[in-house]
Amino acid sequence: ATTVDSQCGSSQQATNMATSLVAAGVVDVAVACGVELMSRVPMGSSLSEGVGKAVPKSYFSRYEWTTQFEGAERIVDETVRVFGRLDALINNAAVLVPKAVPELSEEEWDLVLGVNLKGVYLCSKQAILCFRRQTGGGAIVNMASVNSFYAEGGIAAYCAAKGGVQQLTRAMAI
Repeated sequence: ATTVDSQCGSSQQATNMATSLVAAGVVDVAVACGVELMSRVPMGSSLSEGVGKAVPKSYFSRYEWTTQFEGAERIVDETVRVFGRLDALINNAAVLVPKAVPELSEEEWDLVLGVNLKGVYLCSKQAILCFRRQTGGGAIVNMASVNSFYAEGGIAAYCAAKGGVQQLTRAMAI
């Protein structure tokens, strides 16, 4: 099973990615998690119900934010419970608060870094622990942003978080 972890505005992108991976035969099963589709797709249903087209061997799991250990643990555990194993994790989290540093509150900073960086860390950690327990290992793909190496004014927290994702990915690969 491949879990596509998507939060906030990137749920459609993650769903498209999951659909494409299954259609191309790259993976047999796709699990999409996200908040954007929550109102349209019943928990435990096929992705087909959320995207309006056939997505074979798919499953939709919904959750709010993966900024706590329990949320990341639940995503991995649910994937293994439904499909018997986890083969890949695709972290595709994104939330952005368009404010310059002087106007950005501590709570907004925590939200952006929590979803965009801490959520990637937590989901990756749980996936790695799962990969170590099963035969054949697994793979993690972390989606960052052009803003991980190209800064723009007014989105410092987003740039910092995505730069952190890039470095976290490098560090986990060592």
